[in-house]
Amino acid sequence: VILVKSTGSSLHEELSLFVHSALQGTEVRTGERKHFDSVAGLDFVRTYAFEATSHCALQSIMTTKYYCAGAVAAVFSHLERTGALDVVFSSLRFQYTADEDTVAIDPKTAAQLELVASLRGDTTGSLFHILNHTRTPMGARLLRVSLLQPLANITAVMARQNVVEELLNSEAMFFGLRKALKDIPDLDGPLAKPEKAKLHHAQQNVSLVIALKKAVESIRMVSSCLDGARHETLVGTKKVFERAVTEILSPILAVVDDEVNMQKGANSMRHIRCYVVKAGYDSLLDLVRQVYQETIDDIYGLVQTYCENFGVTIRLQFNSTTGFYLSIQATEKPPEELDPIFINVVRKGKILRFTTLEILKMNDRVNNALAEITLMSDKALHSVVENLRSRLGLLDEVSAKLADLDLAASFADLCTRGHYVRPQFGATLKITEGRHPALDKARGSCTANEVHADLEASPLTFVCGGNRSGKTTYLKQIALLHIMAHAGAYLPASHAVVRPLRQILARFCHDDGRAGEDWRVSSFTAEVLDVAAILDRVPAPLATAEAAVATDEGTLHSSDHGSSKGTTTLVLIDELGRATAPAEGASLAYAVARHLAVRPAITFFATHAVRVVEHLRQHPRIKVVSFGVPPDTAANGPEANTHNAHRLQVGPVSSSAHYGILAARLLRLPKAITDRAAEIAYSFDRPIVVESDPGACEGPLLRELRAFQATSPTLAQWQAYLKKLQQELVGHRKAGRNDILGDDATPEMIVLD
Repeated sequence: VILVKSTGSSLHEELSLFVHSALQGTEVRTGERKHFDSVAGLDFVRTYAFEATSHCALQSIMTTKYYCAGAVAAVFSHLERTGALDVVFSSLRFQYTADEDTVAIDPKTAAQLELVASLRGDTTGSLFHILNHTRTPMGARLLRVSLLQPLANITAVMARQNVVEELLNSEAMFFGLRKALKDIPDLDGPLAKPEKAKLHHAQQNVSLVIALKKAVESIRMVSSCLDGARHETLVGTKKVFERAVTEILSPILAVVDDEVNMQKGANSMRHIRCYVVKAGYDSLLDLVRQVYQETIDDIYGLVQTYCENFGVTIRLQFNSTTGFYLSIQATEKPPEELDPIFINVVRKGKILRFTTLEILKMNDRVNNALAEITLMSDKALHSVVENLRSRLGLLDEVSAKLADLDLAASFADLCTRGHYVRPQFGATLKITEGRHPALDKARGSCTANEVHADLEASPLTFVCGGNRSGKTTYLKQIALLHIMAHAGAYLPASHAVVRPLRQILARFCHDDGRAGEDWRVSSFTAEVLDVAAILDRVPAPLATAEAAVATDEGTLHSSDHGSSKGTTTLVLIDELGRATAPAEGASLAYAVARHLAVRPAITFFATHAVRVVEHLRQHPRIKVVSFGVPPDTAANGPEANTHNAHRLQVGPVSSSAHYGILAARLLRLPKAITDRAAEIAYSFDRPIVVESDPGACEGPLLRELRAFQATSPTLAQWQAYLKKLQQELVGHRKAGRNDILGDDATPEMIVLD
C-alpha cells in the first residue's frame, strides 16, 4: 500500500494505523504527492497494456476516475524508483471493475442521461430535480448516489419498494414522517477533536451539541410516527431511533437546558450559545452570564438615552462582524447635523450607520464575556461531546436510516403527484404505457409508449422514425425508468417488468461537442471512440441461447435477487454513423448492430438508415419499431400535413415518407425550398426509365448474332456456329481490329436467350 507522504498532520498516522489493522501483513510505503499524477497514470496504462486491449474503454473510464489513475501512477512510479519494474511494454492486462452491488454508469453516460444535471449545466430538468422531494440533506445525498450508482442487489431494491408501499398505504405515517423529517439538520458533520482548546473550536462544539439535541428530539418524533409499522425495515429503523434517543439525548439533557434550540440569525444563535448549559450546573458560568446580560441591558438603555437626548429615532442593530451598532433614517437628519458623539458614520442607501465610543467599549465587554462563556460551556459539555464521539457508529447508523427513510418518503410523495406503478423484476423487459419522467412532470401528460425486449428472443431493437419523432427521448426514457426501478422508486407507467441490469452504456448524437483533451477530435472520431468503448465493455456472446436468461418461466428466482446472476447490460445507441458519408455510416451501423445482436445485452438502436433496417429486420434476434406520422400524412407526398404523433408502432417506417423534409417545414425553412426538395425526393423514389433504339449501338457482331438467332437453330448448330465465331474473333484481335463489337457496345450487352 502506497500512501501520500505525511505533511505533518496526524491524519496520516491514523490512516497508516488503520491500513495496518485492516490489512495485516501488508507493507505500507509513502510517496511524494507529485507521483500521484492522473495524467501519468493514463500514460502508464497506454504503455504497458496488451496491444489487443482496446484503450477506448479504459481511457473513457479512467479520465473521469482521477484518484484511480493517480493510484496507478503511484504504483508504477514506486516500481521505477526501486528498480523493481522489469516489465515489457504492451504486456500487462488492465481491467477496471466497478462495485458489484451497484449498476455501473460511467460519468459520460450519466451526463448524457441528465441524471443530476441538465445539458444546460443546472439541475433543473434533471432526474434528480424531478425525484427530489426529500426533507433532509442526508436524503438528498442518498438520492443523488442512488441515481449515479443504482442498487444492483434486487433484495435491497425490493426492501426499499416495500417501505414505499407501506407509506402509501398509511396516510398517518406518511404525513407524520414528512412533517417530522423537515426539522432534522445534517448529521454527517464530523465530530472533530481539536488539538488545542481554541475559541472557534469551542463555538463549533457548542453549536454541534445544540444541533444534535434538536436532531435527536426530531428523531424521537420520527420514531413515534413509526408506531404500528409492519415491514421489518421500518421496525428495525424504529429500534435504532429509540436507541439513539436513550444513548444520545439523555446525556445531552443532563447538561443542556431543555429550552435551548436552533435559531436563525447570528445574534439569536450567539444568545442561545450563552445559555446552552443549564442554570446552576456551574456557578462561575452563571456569574459570567449575569455580567453578559447586564452589559446587553446597558447597551439597550444607552440607546434609549440617545433617543431622548437627541430627539431622533435610533435603532440598535447587530451583525457578527462589528457587533452592535446604531442606525437612523437618512431623511431624519443629514450626516453633517449628527452630534460629534456619533462616529464612523456610513451611508447605506437611505440608512445612516454609526456608533459611539461607549457602544464600542460595551461591544468589547460583551465579546470578552461571550468568549469566557463559550470556553466554560465547552468545558461543561466535554463529557457530552466525548459521549457523542464514543457513539459515532450509532450516529452514522442513525444518519443512514434517516436517509433511507427520507428517500422512501420522497418516492412515496412522488406517487401522489401522478400515476405511478411498482416495477417488478423479471427475465423479460416489458413496460406498458411508460412515460418519460421529465416530460410527465413538465407537461402534466405526455405520449405513453410500450417498451419490450427479450434477451433470448429479441435483444436488439431498431428504433426508426423521422426527425423530432421522439427516438432519442424514447431511448433516454428506457434508461431513466431502469435507473428509477433500481433506485427503488415507482415508475410512471401502467405496468412495468424490468430486467435487472449490471451496467448501462449509452451514446447519444447530441454529444459530439467533447470537452477536455478530446475537443480537437472530429465528430466522427468522437463517435467511433465512444462506440468502441461500449463494445469493449459488452460481455462476450453466450454459449447457448438458454444461458441468456438465468430464470425460470419468465421470472427471476428469489435466490438470484441478492447477486448479479440474471443481470445484463443495457446499451443505447443513437444515430450511429451520422457524422460520416451515408454509405459508410450505414455500413458501420449494420456491423455494430450485428455484433450486439448476439451479445448478452439489451440494445436499443435508433437510426435513420432505412436500408440497414430492411436488411436486418429478418434477423431472428432483431426487431423493429418506429415512430411515424399517421398513414395519411406519409401518403400525401409534398402536400402532406406535418403532424407528428410520437406514437410507437411495430415495424419500420416507410422509406418514401421523407420525414426530414416534413421537419424542415416545421422549422420554417422557406416554402419554395422545401417544396422543391420534396419534388426531387419523390422523383428519386420513382424508377428511372431510359428510352433508346435497341439497334443504335449494335456492331456487326451483334447484328450477325441476331440474324443467326432468327433462323431458330438447334443446340448443335449453335455450338458449331459459336466455335467458328470464336476463331474469327481471335483472328480479328490479332489483326488489330477492335471495331467488330461497335463503338459503344460492351461484352455485357451480348445476351442470348
